[in-house]
Parts: sequence; C-alpha cells; structure tokens
Amino acid sequence: MGKREMKSGYLFLMMLFILVNAVSNLHAAPPHSAPVPGVRVQMYNGNTSPVNNTIFPWFKITNTGRVPVKLADLKIRYYYTIDGERRQNFWCDWCTIGAQHVTGRFERIHPPRRGADYYFELGFRPEAGRLEPGRSIEVHNRLAKADWSNYNQKNDYSFNPRARTYVDWDKITVHYERKPGLPKAKPSPWKKH
Repeated sequence: MGKREMKSGYLFLMMLFILVNAVSNLHAAPPHSAPVPGVRVQMYNGNTSPVNNTIFPWFKITNTGRVPVKLADLKIRYYYTIDGERRQNFWCDWCTIGAQHVTGRFERIHPPRRGADYYFELGFRPEAGRLEPGRSIEVHNRLAKADWSNYNQKNDYSFNPRARTYVDWDKITVHYERKPGLPKAKPSPWKKH
C-alpha cells in the first residue's frame, strides 16, 4: 500500500468518525433541559411500641429542587405486615396544608416479601396544590384494622423504632406520576429474583 492510498484511507476514516459523531449528537439531550423537581421525604413512627393496634407513619416532605412540585403527583409508600388479614382504616390526624387534602390507600403485595405483605400509600388530592422550592409540609397518619387487633411492628420493613424526630429513611419509597420532566419512581425496596 502506497502513501497515497494510506492518506485517502486515513481521510475516509476521519470523515466517517466525524459523520458518526454528528449523527449521534442529534439524539443527545439538549444542553439546557428543564430542571427536575427534587423531593426529600423524612419519616418517623409516632408510636414506637413494637406491638400496637395502630401504626403511626409521620412524614416531612421538603422540596429541595428549583421548581414547584404538584403534590397530587407525589406518592409515599410505607411497607408493613398486616399480622392477620382484616379490613384496614386510614386517618390523617394532621397536615400542614390541611388533613382534607391527604389521601391514603392499602395495597396487598403479591407475593409477600420479608417484612411486608402490604403497603400504605399516602397521596394528595388535586386541591392540595404545589410545594414551592425550599418549603416543607408534615403529614401525621394513623393506620388500624377495623377490629383494632394488633400489628407486630418489629417485623415491618418500614418501621423505625429508634427515630424520635424526622430522619432520612430508605425503607419507604417515593413515587411520582409519570409525566414529562419528572423523575422516574424510586424502585421497590425488593429486587426481582
């Protein structure tokens, strides 16, 4: 192979490299994408008795981002064992923005996992509005079975017997409605096998 052929081969490779990079940059994210809201959720149990007829998950939600967060798009899940299948009730005893704006539901986990066969999902009604950057709200909840039988919190995944005030706690999950510009939900605490 002569110098001339090597030079044209080299030029061909350089042009190919430039073309490939140009095409791949067409699919790259824009350099100034819209800010994504950040949410910090802290928690503690309002009653830390290991055996109790009521579970008290209390949450503090802080907007750590740069844009308002629509509260109706936010869900928080608390994982526990029901310890005897019964109908369950939820009450919001107090919330900074008004208890009437808080929703709650119970969901059975199939198959049950170590430390949880149910989760309680806290949410908000559309009228709850937005959480502005740098602002926080608190939500105090109670969960109980219809017959007031006891829960054994010692074996509950989300139960924290040590905290006496709001702490970061990685045994709850935070979820956002899937809408453009919002982060994906934090994954389930259990990996699929």
